[in-house]
Amino acid sequence: MTSSILNTFDTWQTRLGKEKEVVKLLAEREAPAVVDLVFRKQSHNACVFQATLDGSSVFIKHYETDYGSTLTWKGVAETELVTAHMPPTAGGVAQVIWSSEPDGLVLMSQAVGTPVSDALSTGQADEVIADVATWLAGYVGPRTFTDTFSPSFWVKKRKGTEVSTLSPEDQTRAAQLIDLQKQRHARTGNMTALKGHLPKDFAPHNLHWTGDAIWGFDIEGYSTDPISRAIARFAVLAERRLPAEGMRRFGVHPICLNAFKGAFDLSGDHPELLPFLIADELLDSLFRRHDDPVAGPVIRRALDAHLES
Repeated sequence: MTSSILNTFDTWQTRLGKEKEVVKLLAEREAPAVVDLVFRKQSHNACVFQATLDGSSVFIKHYETDYGSTLTWKGVAETELVTAHMPPTAGGVAQVIWSSEPDGLVLMSQAVGTPVSDALSTGQADEVIADVATWLAGYVGPRTFTDTFSPSFWVKKRKGTEVSTLSPEDQTRAAQLIDLQKQRHARTGNMTALKGHLPKDFAPHNLHWTGDAIWGFDIEGYSTDPISRAIARFAVLAERRLPAEGMRRFGVHPICLNAFKGAFDLSGDHPELLPFLIADELLDSLFRRHDDPVAGPVIRRALDAHLES
C-alpha cells in the first residue's frame, strides 16, 4: 500500500515538473499565452500537454530527445506541405500555431471531430473508412512513385525477434506465419510497389472524423513506404474496433481493403505485396501486444484467419 502511494506521488511530481518546464520555456520564448496547461501523455520521445488559447483547446508537444529539433522542423514542414495540396473536401491536418525548433516544442490546434478509433465502433465503419482512404490519398497527393519492395529484410527482422516472452501457442503461430512469409518471398523475390510519402504514425487514434471528412494530428514528418504498408497497418489496427463477425480477407475486414483500393490505383502492385504486409503487421502486433488483454485476442484471431486464408 505504501509503495503504491509513493509511486503515485512520484508520478504526480514528475508530471508537475514537466508542466513547469514547458510553461517556463513557453514564457521565455514569448510563445502565445496559453493557460490551464496540463500533462496528458508521454511516449518514448515526447510529452504531450493540453492547454487553452483564446478560449480554444490546443496541444503542446515537447520532444525529449537529442533529435527533437529535427522532429520539430520535419513535422512543421510536412504540415505546411500537406495543407497546401490536401483537397478541402478530404479534411486536413491540425495546424501548427507556433513552434520552437531548438526546444523541440510545437503548439498545435486541436483536431475536430470524433476519434476514428471510436467512430469505427458506431456502425458507420463503411463511411468512416471510405473517408480515411480519401484523406490518405489527399495527404500523399502527387508524392507517389513505382519502386521495388524487398521482403527479405522483413523476413529476417521478424525471424530474429525474441519470442521467449510469447506463450508456446503464440510461438507456434509466429513460426507458422514466418514460414509462410519465407514461402512468399521464395516465390516472388522483390515485388513491384506503389510507394509514397506517408504519415509516420498512420493509425485510427491519430485521426478524427467529422461525419464527412478526416482530420489528422500529431504529424511528425513522413516515411517513404509502399501505400499497401499504410493500408495493412490501418486494417490490422482497425480489427480491434470492427465487429468480429463476418468474413475476413488475409485476416482483416475486407471493407478496409476495398476502401483504400478505391482511393489508390494499386494495379501495378505485385499481387502478394498486400498479403505479405498484412502478415508482417500481424507479426509485429503479436510481438508487441501479445499480453494486452484487449488487443491480444483480436490479434490472435486475425493471425489465425490469415494462416487459414
